[in-house]
Amino acid sequence: MSATPPLPPLEVASAAFFRLECSDAQLFQTEYKRSNRTKGLKILRCFPHCCPEHIDRSYCGTSLSVRVELAARASDAAPPPPSQVVAVFARFEATSDVSLRPGECVEVAKMAAGTQSDSNQEGQWVAGSLDRPSRLVTTIRTPGTPSDDHKPLVFHLNGKPFSRWYYDWESGANKAHRLTKHVLKAYIVERCAVDQHDNFTDFTRPCAHTQLYRVLHVVSSPEFTVISYRRAPSERFQGVPDGGSPASVGSSYHGLDPVRSFNTVYSHHSRVLEPQLQAMKVDPSEAYHESRPQSSRVSSPPSYATEVSGRLEDQLRWEHANQSAVSVSKNLALACALDRLAPLSVYASCVDNVASCVQQRLQEAFGGTSSEVDMLNCFSKVLFAQAAADSASPAASSVLKDDVEPSKTLPSHLNSLMSALAKATLWFFSTSTQRWMRTFFRQYAEAILDMHALRACFVLFVKEMRNRLDMEVFQQTDLQGLTNVAEEVIAAVYSCSLFHARRAQVREILSGQSFAGWSAFVAQMRQTYINLSSCPRTIAVRGSEPSFDRAHPPRNLVESDWNAEWLLQVDEAMWKPSQQTVKVDFDSGVDDLEEDDEAVGLHTLFDVISQIARLQVAFDVEASVLHVRSTEGVTGALDSMRLVLDGKERVFSQFPNGMASGISSGTHGDYIGEMRVEKPGRLIVYLHIFNWSAEKTRLSYSARRNYSRT
Repeated sequence: MSATPPLPPLEVASAAFFRLECSDAQLFQTEYKRSNRTKGLKILRCFPHCCPEHIDRSYCGTSLSVRVELAARASDAAPPPPSQVVAVFARFEATSDVSLRPGECVEVAKMAAGTQSDSNQEGQWVAGSLDRPSRLVTTIRTPGTPSDDHKPLVFHLNGKPFSRWYYDWESGANKAHRLTKHVLKAYIVERCAVDQHDNFTDFTRPCAHTQLYRVLHVVSSPEFTVISYRRAPSERFQGVPDGGSPASVGSSYHGLDPVRSFNTVYSHHSRVLEPQLQAMKVDPSEAYHESRPQSSRVSSPPSYATEVSGRLEDQLRWEHANQSAVSVSKNLALACALDRLAPLSVYASCVDNVASCVQQRLQEAFGGTSSEVDMLNCFSKVLFAQAAADSASPAASSVLKDDVEPSKTLPSHLNSLMSALAKATLWFFSTSTQRWMRTFFRQYAEAILDMHALRACFVLFVKEMRNRLDMEVFQQTDLQGLTNVAEEVIAAVYSCSLFHARRAQVREILSGQSFAGWSAFVAQMRQTYINLSSCPRTIAVRGSEPSFDRAHPPRNLVESDWNAEWLLQVDEAMWKPSQQTVKVDFDSGVDDLEEDDEAVGLHTLFDVISQIARLQVAFDVEASVLHVRSTEGVTGALDSMRLVLDGKERVFSQFPNGMASGISSGTHGDYIGEMRVEKPGRLIVYLHIFNWSAEKTRLSYSARRNYSRT
């Protein structure tokens, strides 16, 4: 293909992106969110920009056009009209990708195979459609005007209504990968061909052996970054007017009383809702005072630095207006920190009471069925083995091995603190608390679209959680309230050598001026909103509530075998660390206890119970999708952990118990799933789940699991 062509190639005088009937000064943005749709396809949202206005759906986008002006050719050249030989193909590329350059050629067949269509949505190329005038219209020319062959060519990209811009770039968890710059490149090509001797020739000649596209010119958009819709900061939701609410909601959030509305919805669970909370009134307009005029959409947005500065000032005003709620959130964070990170060995002196809490939680999960609970002695055995309680305890001595040495117990003045935290852990994972949280998130999920309403809901959530904890847990202990618990946590970290490694985390919580837990709350609200938005409304049977089994009916023998409720039945279990010490906190990504880097905490034990004790499983063999839902958590009737078993790197958005994987700043969620039929009647599911460290100095880890049912 290096031979000289018989005619010189066409030359492009100028080319540029534009959008028809659009007067916006800025055609492209510096950042785009990307969401996963059906069949794992990834779509850029609001590309190239919201025009004429934002459309509240995940594929908000518009078409794009390319204007091409060709240079005049020599008068002795008589090629076919440019409209017959010139084409435009566009694709998204990372700036580090290898691009085509002018003069290079691509086979027409390969380009056609990689072009997007209704039957090939995974194609990387978007073909430009030439803007052709209607044959019913006759061009009227005045003397001296150029012919149609010399007019600029206009090609439309993604010209269909409701344009969807697919971009199947594989992202990653590390920050450098997520900050990769991208561009949209439009390649202006000329149709040509080569003969059997690789000499260029006209593509219409009989000697043409291989049809080619020769690159004439490349048009590139400004660079931009791509962020995941699931992991995007909530402040970056585009197109929602300040103070607005979606049309699907029957009321506006401004002037809404969240508690009154919540009590109305939650009245079916009056045994859980305390009477004193009914008198609690919090209005979003009172929780966050700010008068900001409504403004229409402007064509020239403010600079990024100005926008960030405005957001920071806005956040500081909100936090200053809610100092009491900030203090409550810090107290909750302190109690949660020690509860999550304290190893089971600290409960040695009260191990019988803690084991009773575990047994109580299992009875809740299995509806009080003693036979099923008795088959889960593994949790109690892990508890006693990890705590290494005094062998004089009858309960402990019945399960401890002879080679387990009793551990050192906490000082007596800390026993009441750890006992209170153990009860708080049981309360958090109890059925009533999980039901309250589930109802709260689902009731206010639409607030994710309105920053003011979302902030008001967070303040309400923090205060209500404090009230519930105090009334149901701490008032029945010597500490009497969350404030005293937080003070005891600080004292324990600075007085007990076992917790010295936690001082840095406590200092970080105390020194911060902002809300603790805000990011986790936003992640859970966002996930709940996504679940409600994507919920299939047609599966509910009239007069009955929607259910998981009706949403996933079995359609073949394999699905009939898998689609059922799975109960954990393990009598023996061992919590064994790997041979290589990985100093990573599996729950929060902060420094581990120096004395117990590999120890398991009580919070982790209860979390495992909520994740795997009682599951509903649904297999979609045709789509290679596995749905896993725990009955013990904040999951709705139709929510589940969705795993695509195609052997590719993917991200799950929530755990089986309904907690969002984005709560831990992207450390959870990445996985590779695959299914195989290794022998007739035996299907095996392989999962490789990754957990990334939040610190560069610490290692990440992964877990490999396989599941089968014969």
